[in-house]
Amino acid sequence: MKKYLYSLGVSFYAEKEMLRLEEQARKGWQFVKMNRWGFLVFEKAAAQEKQFAVDFYTGSDTAAEIAEYLEMYEASGWTYISDYQKKYFYFMADKATPKIFSDQISYAERLAAEQKWSFKNAFKLPLAGALIVALITVLLHYGVIGKQFFVGIILGLGLGMIIFPFTYLLFSLFMNWRYKNRAEFYQQPEAFAKKQRVWLDSLMNMLIGLLLGGLIGFIYGYFF
Repeated sequence: MKKYLYSLGVSFYAEKEMLRLEEQARKGWQFVKMNRWGFLVFEKAAAQEKQFAVDFYTGSDTAAEIAEYLEMYEASGWTYISDYQKKYFYFMADKATPKIFSDQISYAERLAAEQKWSFKNAFKLPLAGALIVALITVLLHYGVIGKQFFVGIILGLGLGMIIFPFTYLLFSLFMNWRYKNRAEFYQQPEAFAKKQRVWLDSLMNMLIGLLLGGLIGFIYGYFF
């Protein structure tokens, strides 16, 4: 038997996400992995009191280096569960086990490396978006398709993909400002999780989206 929960976002809400895994473990649902669609996958198991952690891996993806990385955590009492894209590694341990990060500097470096990687990955979408917009533009120009609602949706999607890195950057800047002391809680993730307000952050993200949506609407109006 399996159970699925949608992830809050491991980049911004890792601390709160780990509390969700703990809660599910107490209810008898063992965390298995996060799938490619962003869902946390659980399997029915005996109820247990455990703590969870997710680390952002900055080494190479060679089997030898990853094995050495996992051995280091195993030696510290943390059991490897699974990974996501060989970047986010999930671990589980007894409640009394010391936290993964032992100093604020290393945790701050981890957060900075994660944001750099995430921002770099955001640039995978603009190329696909540009191809969509270019294709729609050509088809409209030569009259192959008309100015229909469905065509407008596709065009809007393409434009949204083009400006996605800018959207991500704005939201990241907002999150860095809102939770500027995040690194100080390197050994108190539970305390930091209580400070996180997903609904308020989501509202801000929606406002950013509306502003950029207005820009897309302006460009959309040019074509339609």
